[in-house]
Amino acid sequence: MTYKIKRGDKESTFEDVDKFRENVDFLEREGVDFETETPGDDVKSDDGTPEGKSAEPVTNDGSELISHPIDYLRQINSDFVNVISGTPAISKRGFRYMQTELGISTESEVVATLEDPVGVIIHARAEMPDGRCAEAHGEGYLTESGVEDNEWVRYADTRAKNRAISDLTSSGALSEAEL
Repeated sequence: MTYKIKRGDKESTFEDVDKFRENVDFLEREGVDFETETPGDDVKSDDGTPEGKSAEPVTNDGSELISHPIDYLRQINSDFVNVISGTPAISKRGFRYMQTELGISTESEVVATLEDPVGVIIHARAEMPDGRCAEAHGEGYLTESGVEDNEWVRYADTRAKNRAISDLTSSGALSEAEL
């Protein structure tokens, strides 16, 4: 199976899922914008367990991902869903997986900068291949806990994109960035 990471006009290909995940984790920690491409829709992820290695292929037309996103994403990769204060929430990686699997394109732009408190509002648009789309806004503030440098701008971008994807897919699932 081949896994890809795309950054602008550069593309990295991985045969080893663990190396792929390590690179995705690193890019997320560094705040780098990227997209991923994972194996075909009809293959269940091999999580390394005997069950995962011998599992029957799962056909994915996107309906299960949309109707039960938390359960579906946990089945693919436990890192796609985190529990925060007892509430399951989809991680940024989980939303990017949904985006890739469903062929969703996103774009975003800063629509307002705030001075007191210092922050930013980002508008995002998510669009399915069939033309359906959703739009959402996300905010980020310098005063958020644990914020370094301009991370608050990336937080706003992630929130806006995740909200737009959630609205577009009608999954109703919370983003980790919301909690």
